[in-house]
Amino acid sequence: MLAFLFISCATLVVRAFAFCSPPGPNLPPPTISATTPLILNATFILPADTSWANSTTFVVRASVGSTSIFHYEQIHEAQNATHSSPISDTKFRVASVTKLFTLLAILISPNKVEWNYPIGEYVPELRGGAWDAVTVGALAGHTSGLGKYGYVADLVFRPEVSSSLFGMTTSNATLPGCDIAPGARICSREEIIDEVKNPSYTPRSPGSGPLYSNFAFIPLGLALEKAYGKPYTDVIQELIIDPLKLKSTTFGDPLNGSAAILPGPSDQWWTDDFGNYNAAGGLWSTPNDLMIFLRAILSSKLLSPTYTRAWLQPTSLTPSLHQLVGSPWEILRPDTLNLTLPRPITLYAKSGEIPGYAAYAVVIPEYDLALTINSAGNQAFTAVRDLLASVVGIVVPWADQLAREQAKKRYVGTYSDGRNSSLTIELDDGPGLLVKSFTNNGVDILKTLASLNQISTAESSVRVFPTDPDSLGRTKEYWRLVVSREEKKKSFSGMACDSWARQDGFRFNGQPLDQVGFITKGGVATGVDLPGYKASLGMRMF
Repeated sequence: MLAFLFISCATLVVRAFAFCSPPGPNLPPPTISATTPLILNATFILPADTSWANSTTFVVRASVGSTSIFHYEQIHEAQNATHSSPISDTKFRVASVTKLFTLLAILISPNKVEWNYPIGEYVPELRGGAWDAVTVGALAGHTSGLGKYGYVADLVFRPEVSSSLFGMTTSNATLPGCDIAPGARICSREEIIDEVKNPSYTPRSPGSGPLYSNFAFIPLGLALEKAYGKPYTDVIQELIIDPLKLKSTTFGDPLNGSAAILPGPSDQWWTDDFGNYNAAGGLWSTPNDLMIFLRAILSSKLLSPTYTRAWLQPTSLTPSLHQLVGSPWEILRPDTLNLTLPRPITLYAKSGEIPGYAAYAVVIPEYDLALTINSAGNQAFTAVRDLLASVVGIVVPWADQLAREQAKKRYVGTYSDGRNSSLTIELDDGPGLLVKSFTNNGVDILKTLASLNQISTAESSVRVFPTDPDSLGRTKEYWRLVVSREEKKKSFSGMACDSWARQDGFRFNGQPLDQVGFITKGGVATGVDLPGYKASLGMRMF
């Protein structure tokens, strides 16, 4: 598990988690203007005990919206001699980050490849038996029951590994000798199908817990080829690379070192074609191209906001409370970041690693934040893992504080009709925005809400949250009013946060009592619409 920066704030954590916030962001994501102070590179310090620092080239980039907020790079001298391009425009192998491209191509092809259909619909040879229970989505989310590699990395092909290590006198190798490693003979389609259908690789208990599988992406690549009638690499080129103008993202081996970070003389490296495993990890890309790709995901450029949010949802659990598995997202939820309101922050990440190269692609929708890390060297994956923890520890608190400052300017104040109805919004150290007071035609609504929830006003906290992200930035933003109760948890059942089940809990004459509509102009709230109370408060006082 990643060693995220620990902060000593136990008291704050207990109080923060006493509130049961609704799912989703705490506040609207920040926006960047010409006057926004950005993160200085000087604030970044390499993690302690970085044995890789003197032998690794790396680039770290972060952006909020379309604006770069952080950029840090280091070029290892031996690798520096092999390229001449600016490093952010220089190719690195991104390995399994390629899986994001494969699945995005499937998601934007709903009439050609259906997520919940058995893979046999698109690869007819994979019909019958256990394969009938293996869907496209199961392959995408590592729950198909397939193993990790297939022929690739089979130890029988490694001369330094003797069969005697396993108590056998001879190896009796019967594998065809293709797809055993990059640079080896590429299996034909017939050989690939024979491999996938081999009983020793049969999917076991599809739909059970996650098992990371590169092997699963071979059928997904074949499905795209069947759907479009062309090679997988051409499909990715036409559906993603060309529309996003990713000029330096390719499956081919760079022809010279001026366009790529190629390892030094003593480094391990793989630059060969991945062949049938291209769908699992064959891409080369630059830090700039990778950032454009992540920005396209966050801005729903190729996929609608609804389907983008669905894509980000987890598909299975792990033994860790701070990690879930998606399709193919590696979802991390660190809760020890240095925030005003300590809480779990959800990172949707995809890592990639092969000898000589490693990468991380991360999106954090709560802050409209994208993060890329590319590295090259013998300890490339150790580098990106350490860098992720360090950089997240800088950019997330920065973005969180900016979101708080902007929320204060945009929403905080007292909204009134000029008579006997008013709503006062404050920003404190708790979640969302605090409803300090709320009267409608002289009636104390906070008291009414406490009574409806069968609690006293003293033990309740009424807050509003931006639960409708599609409305943010429009002339009317829809938020929800949530009544939180601080409780003493007596058992594991008391650990549940059920705000997701209590939203829209009370209506009067058909209108929701928890809906708050901020009327905005120029990105700043000028009034509040409260349909459940037949109230429109058009005056904002600070």
